[in-house]
Amino acid sequence: MDEATRPRLTAKMTTTDTPRLATRISTTSDSNVVFAHALVGPSDLLVGVKGGSPAALVKTIQTKIRKNVDRLSFVHRIQSHIVISSEGRIDFSKEAFHRQFSGDGKANRPMRAWILATAAEPNLRTLTKSLRKNPQIMMIALVLGRYDYFIFVEAEDMKAMQAVVDKCVRGSEDFVTTDTRIVMQE
Repeated sequence: MDEATRPRLTAKMTTTDTPRLATRISTTSDSNVVFAHALVGPSDLLVGVKGGSPAALVKTIQTKIRKNVDRLSFVHRIQSHIVISSEGRIDFSKEAFHRQFSGDGKANRPMRAWILATAAEPNLRTLTKSLRKNPQIMMIALVLGRYDYFIFVEAEDMKAMQAVVDKCVRGSEDFVTTDTRIVMQE
């Protein structure tokens, strides 16, 4: 679709439909859909998908994500990043991303963010060892695509989140660029 014929965004479309789309995708019965996070940033949605084969991944992307996205005219582009390997305090499972928190749940849920980073020299073992020292870094995934790493962070508040981003990622000589996306709804 070219720029002249692409539907234009309205404030109502972007603020109400993205969280609804994240909820629709994350609550699917498909066990290959791990999470769907509505984000603050240039990308409005990050969806984690797993599969036992390339065919299973493609099927899930086509039937559970693109099918829902195609109904909403404000989605213009989808990018895919293949996770080569991941390590961390949580695994890449639906249970890990939807785990319960103490107390009343939502009030005690930590702030969550994804840091999309490009490394000077991608080396999961060395970087993971360094990043794992911070208990707020929950997962480090080495990916193929525009970025080298997707780093999942949980922090008590914005100040703590900023400290993790600045100290562990931006302050590291191992990373060339970073792009932090706050999760606004799961």
